[in-house]
Amino acid sequence: MSKGTQLGGLIAGAIVAVTLAVCAGIVLSEADRSKREIPVLGTVPEFEFTTRDGKEFTRDDLLGRISVVDFFFTSCVTACPVMSGSMGELYRAFDDTDEVQFVSISVQPSVDTPAVLRAYAEEQGVTDDRWQFLTGPLAGVVTLSEQGFMLPADNLPMGHSTKFALVDRRGRIRGYYNGMENKPMIKLREQIMVLLETDVSARGAAASAAAEPPRVFRRRFYVSPVAWTGVCSLSVWR
Repeated sequence: MSKGTQLGGLIAGAIVAVTLAVCAGIVLSEADRSKREIPVLGTVPEFEFTTRDGKEFTRDDLLGRISVVDFFFTSCVTACPVMSGSMGELYRAFDDTDEVQFVSISVQPSVDTPAVLRAYAEEQGVTDDRWQFLTGPLAGVVTLSEQGFMLPADNLPMGHSTKFALVDRRGRIRGYYNGMENKPMIKLREQIMVLLETDVSARGAAASAAAEPPRVFRRRFYVSPVAWTGVCSLSVWR
């Protein structure tokens, strides 16, 4: 084999290696971006409840901030202490920002008056309004849970959901996470961080974008069978 042939082979091999490296980089980059894309699952409807301080709290109070919402009741001794413990960890984890808030809605409003909620908040170590505890008409709570968040509200107070709902700055539901388990809480924390980093454009424009229909993108990646020619194919479609 001549030196020219050998040199040509080395150059061709180098081109193939570089091409495959570039393709791999594109695939990994797109895969990482895909992981960071959180789907839009719905929009929180209008509601009106009362905080532990006796103030009105509505859907508008969700706009412009990232919210984690759950349903509970203060006298619960089974799931709720675990859920409140998980919410408390999140509350403390994001104590350096006012852009994330936590909202716990009572499913036993006949017992959970503002005064009761105030005492409960103190027990949880809540010192500001980043974690809100709400009470209101039971019918409204059931409607918000079942029709707004698509979470069960049967045989209350015991039949409430143990899921946490992640709501973005536009009032859109972005995910559900089991408040009784550790792994979903780790994922929730990660996705709050993603929204903090990627949803900044919603700041101050949440209300106008609340009704915007979700756009769902699906991606498939593959390296072309003819990659040896120096071609890397990336297919992206909805």
